[in-house]
Amino acid sequence: MHLVLVGDGAERKILKVCLRANNLNTSVTFVGATFNVSDYLQAMDVFVMPSLFEGLPVSLIEAQSAGLPCLISDVITHDVDVTGNVQWLSLQLGPTLWWDAICKGS
Repeated sequence: MHLVLVGDGAERKILKVCLRANNLNTSVTFVGATFNVSDYLQAMDVFVMPSLFEGLPVSLIEAQSAGLPCLISDVITHDVDVTGNVQWLSLQLGPTLWWDAICKGS
């Protein structure tokens, strides 16, 4: 498996340090902010959005339009499901259940 992170955020530097400390930096690609998100979506098998809070994320609509199964946190509105290919999980269920769902392709 390979994690592709598209976009940017305040926690990027901390995440890179954690990845290096755990010898996982070769399993993650940081794309950063980009205008060709659809190209990256076409290369993915599943779209994961474990947000703590979110409005109506356009990136999630884009992922669905690319045909991706989407695994998202349960704080995201159900109005975002335009394809029926969205699964909600609570972040409180922990990483093991999230990992299992990701491996199953949501």
